[in-house]
Amino acid sequence: MNRISSNYEENVQWFNDVLGAGRSCDMVCRDLYVGGRRARFWVIDGFGGDAILERMGAFWLSLQPEAVQGLTEMQQFADRYVTFMEVNVSYDRDDIVTSVLMGKSLLVMEGLSGAALIDAKEYPSRSVGEPPDGKVLRGSHDGFIEAVPNMAMLRRRIRDPHLTMEGLKVGQRTHSDVALCYLDDRVDHALLDELRHKLQNIQANSLTMAQESVAEAIRPKQWYNPFPKVRYTERPDTAAACVMEGSIILMVDNSAAVMILPTTFFDFTQEANDFYFPPLVGTYLRVLRVTVFLISLLITPAWYLMVSSPGRLPSWLDFLSSPEPAALSLLSQLLVVEFLMAQKIEVAGYTGHASEKAGEEDPRASLTEQEKAYVAEYLQDINNMDVTNEQEAMLDYYLPKVVEEAIKVHTTGAFIGDLIQEGSLSLMMAMSEAEGEPVEEEILEKVRMDMQMTLESQSETKRQEDKMVQKVSDLDETIRNMKEEYGRKVSVDEVADRMQISEDDVADIMKLAGEEIKDEE
Repeated sequence: MNRISSNYEENVQWFNDVLGAGRSCDMVCRDLYVGGRRARFWVIDGFGGDAILERMGAFWLSLQPEAVQGLTEMQQFADRYVTFMEVNVSYDRDDIVTSVLMGKSLLVMEGLSGAALIDAKEYPSRSVGEPPDGKVLRGSHDGFIEAVPNMAMLRRRIRDPHLTMEGLKVGQRTHSDVALCYLDDRVDHALLDELRHKLQNIQANSLTMAQESVAEAIRPKQWYNPFPKVRYTERPDTAAACVMEGSIILMVDNSAAVMILPTTFFDFTQEANDFYFPPLVGTYLRVLRVTVFLISLLITPAWYLMVSSPGRLPSWLDFLSSPEPAALSLLSQLLVVEFLMAQKIEVAGYTGHASEKAGEEDPRASLTEQEKAYVAEYLQDINNMDVTNEQEAMLDYYLPKVVEEAIKVHTTGAFIGDLIQEGSLSLMMAMSEAEGEPVEEEILEKVRMDMQMTLESQSETKRQEDKMVQKVSDLDETIRNMKEEYGRKVSVDEVADRMQISEDDVADIMKLAGEEIKDEE
């Protein structure tokens, strides 16, 4: 162990040199006088929680000399005057340097043995939004991110003292954080020990590709096998369900995807939506998925067998034995098509990369000329708006984005102006409800949701109107046919009997149509 020195000046010089104080612009250092003693503070800019560090610094600067008189160990100072919960004292220089580079704050004080490491870090991170490749119709809409809150999202779902989060360091130079998450009373301990051993013996300088680098290091070396050997997910509910079944979740720092171990073939036929449907529906969807997979596995060799042995084909499948002549084999043709698609060249009759083509379509194409004129006028009004305060400046920034979101969700039959007005109201409510600086992603998500609700409401209203118009039309046609059939006027009860509805329903429909009801006597 490279033990920290008892000489204050020597420690300061050593940490300055190793941490790059004065060499790295993001390494922030500060000299303090705490109770008349010299102290120095190191923290990486962007990692330290400014509010927490400022409060502790103000408290330390207010200490009088008698407050620290007689103290010889940093642990004594931490126990008395460091109010933050996550603090530890270390005597190993290498461990201290690694901790500072992970985001902890370092405090060294004259006359005190050891160094205090304060875990008041705040990593830059995005919100816990739903992953784009794991959206569900029901259930939670949060997702893992590239930081520590991933473990908190699992803890929120599994409030069991047996849930264990075992932390490890991987990478000889990066010392990346890796966490093994499992229930210690349900996990396969033999698998856990093997996985822990493999992680501790990874010979790599860094985990450049995060979880993929770890997967390459721990799974069997089978370069000839293209099938996946590890299952990934970005959904906390899926990860929690797997942990409850006895699986191990492997989290890697700087990655939003977690690894699920062990993995079987049938795990890849699961989907998050399956668990939010009734058991019968979920089982049906999963059986259907497995069936389609097996068919896709068997249909290609079966086709090849029939083509290569035409004599075995029935007469109605003769067309399979005469493939179109081509200078290239089928595999070569597919490779050429993929190459052309990679070069953004469209191939007639090929519908691959549909998502890329869809992304290139103009979202304004669904707007009528009247709606396009409305949007242009609305945007012009925004540009002409006078900005005199901060709230108006935010409106000037967000309103054009509301228009963009309205155009994206717009469907034929809905007036774009209704969506824009609904989005503007949602924007005002989101800004008023936001605590502190509003988060753009959260505001726009609320705007999108309210627009979708407006579309659904309009669609439901239109369905009801169409249904009522159809009823009136059916009633009118029934009455006309019955008059021709009977040669006289018909009564309400006769019409109700023919249409198999109640007399009150017939009366309501006729009132809606503006006709008088007169029973034949």
